[in-house]
Amino acid sequence: AMRMALSLACEDDDECVVATPYDTLPLPPIVSRSDGAILKDSHGRPKVPHGFLGSISHKKNIGVALVTNSAVENEDSNSVLSAAPPSRGIGVDIEQRFSNSRGIAKRILTPCELGTLGKLDGVSAEEEVLLRFSLKEAVYKAMHPLINQFVGFQEAEI
Repeated sequence: AMRMALSLACEDDDECVVATPYDTLPLPPIVSRSDGAILKDSHGRPKVPHGFLGSISHKKNIGVALVTNSAVENEDSNSVLSAAPPSRGIGVDIEQRFSNSRGIAKRILTPCELGTLGKLDGVSAEEEVLLRFSLKEAVYKAMHPLINQFVGFQEAEI
């Protein structure tokens, strides 16, 4: 699957260079329930191995996870600095489409956001509230490891 995804990603990109033949790329690890639980740190973030960033979201019977390496490229030497403090984050959130989003609008949206609510073509106002809520959750998850402080819904506009 990974080889196919890489092939499709590079199919229409003239600048994409793959130095390794697809059939020699390593297979992704197989993860099963026997691999153990994903624990949380003191801030509620998923604990991932050193050198990686991760974000998880779930609702009832669906879940999603994003993982990437947290290495920072050194612009001067093209070397990877693994001990550098994080300079980027990763965040993901999912919500159920038919959640009761009307009740949360005033709590999560800024006055400006409330004023523009319902102006997206093909998206109901309730869906837009839920979409903005989910985007703010993902932004918070990405920012928190970088700043290590609470960010309220009113502090960000989407």
